Amino acid sequence: MTDEQMLYLLADMFGAGLDTTSVTLSWFLLYMALYPEEQEIVRKEILSVYPEDGEVDGSRLPHLMAAICETQRIRSIVPVGIPHGCLQDTFIGNYRIPKGAMVIPLQWALHMDPDVWEDPEVFRPQRFLAEDGSLLKPQEFIPFQTGKRMCPGDELSRMLACGLVARLFRRRRVRLATDPPSTKDMQGTVGVTLSPQPV
Repeated sequence: MTDEQMLYLLADMFGAGLDTTSVTLSWFLLYMALYPEEQEIVRKEILSVYPEDGEVDGSRLPHLMAAICETQRIRSIVPVGIPHGCLQDTFIGNYRIPKGAMVIPLQWALHMDPDVWEDPEVFRPQRFLAEDGSLLKPQEFIPFQTGKRMCPGDELSRMLACGLVARLFRRRRVRLATDPPSTKDMQGTVGVTLSPQPV
C-alpha cells in the first residue's frame, strides 16, 4: 500500500466514523429523552461501574451497549448497504443470484422485519440482553453490514458513542426542550446515513 492510498484509507475511516458516530449519538439521545425509564437504567449502570471520569470499557456496560444497539436497529444508521458483486452463481434459499449480479443489502428491511424482531417499531433495548444480563449480538443485527466489506466505522462508532454517553450521563440527564417529534419526523432523513429531523 502506498502512502497516498494509506492517506485516502485514513480519510475514509475518519469520515465514516465521524458521520456514523454523530448520527448514532443524535438518535440515541433522542430515544433516551423519549424513554426516560431506559435513560435511568443506563445512567445508573454508568454511575455504578464508572463513578469517576476515565477510560470506559463498553463490555462492562451491557445496558448502555444494548441501548446503542437498539438505537442502531430501530433507526438503521446506514439503511442501504454498500453494493456487492456476486463472484459465482449463488443460491440463497430458493433464490438464484447469478454470477456478476449486484447485490445491495437493505439493512432497514432486516432491522424492521416483524418475522425477526417482535414489535420492530418499539424501542426495546432488552432485546439485546441475555437472561444473565450480558450483551447479545443477533446475526440479524447488521448496522454496518457484515462480511469482508463490513464498514470499519462499526466498532469505532460504538466505542466513541459509549465514551461520550458515559461522560455525559455521569453529569446530566437529557430531555426534550419541545414536544415529542411526530411519527413522520421520527422516520428521519435518508442520505448515506439516516439522520433524525431537528427537534
